Amino acid sequence: MERVPEMKDFYNEYDPNAPDESDVEAYSRYKRSMSESEKKWRNKKGFVYQLDFSNVGGMIMPLVIQLEYADGTSEIKRIPAEVWNQDNLKTSKVFFLDKKLNGVTLDPNLETADCDLNNNHWPPRIEENRFELYRGSGRRGGGGSNPMQEQ
Repeated sequence: MERVPEMKDFYNEYDPNAPDESDVEAYSRYKRSMSESEKKWRNKKGFVYQLDFSNVGGMIMPLVIQLEYADGTSEIKRIPAEVWNQDNLKTSKVFFLDKKLNGVTLDPNLETADCDLNNNHWPPRIEENRFELYRGSGRRGGGGSNPMQEQ
């Protein structure tokens, strides 16, 4: 088109998502119709996170979530098992937070009957499996020398 400028037409400049006069007017009407509490929520600064959960094993459990913030602090949120009432395979929870998240851990204190701990973190972490833990500790696990071997 730079070589042949006559090829330019309406659609080279047209943006179908650009607001027109009716869009601007509708949005200003919407803003005027908002209550004070809605305006407060709209202008609130913060972070919005949607966490999606899958019920892999089929057993309904409450969700115990540890939120790890960028400033190094953490907090535990407990969501009752009724969260699975709508759909017992998938659910989502939205959090409005004042701080930025660095990570999320599901069931940090191992309170529920979750047998696969590898899918309990965001961002994903690799957990040492039980076999490796067993192999590395105990009497025959190669956890170092014993007092008889040291003499």
